[in-house]
Amino acid sequence: MLSNEMGSDHIATIFRSEVRWLSRRLVLSRVFELHEEIEICLRGHKFPLSKQFSNKKFIGALDYLTDIFRS
Repeated sequence: MLSNEMGSDHIATIFRSEVRWLSRRLVLSRVFELHEEIEICLRGHKFPLSKQFSNKKFIGALDYLTDIFRS
């Protein structure tokens, strides 16, 4: 599994059908924590969005939103 190979703290993928919807705060936090893994996955499937996850401004904005919703 990709997350295990990269040493990620999160080793399980959460599917909507298996758990309740996560709050916005938790979703943003999880996306920020896993942005490198998400970029690799999206790049592997050739999604144009993968470029955003290597953009420092985008990651900074994601971090800022995560911080806002955390409080």
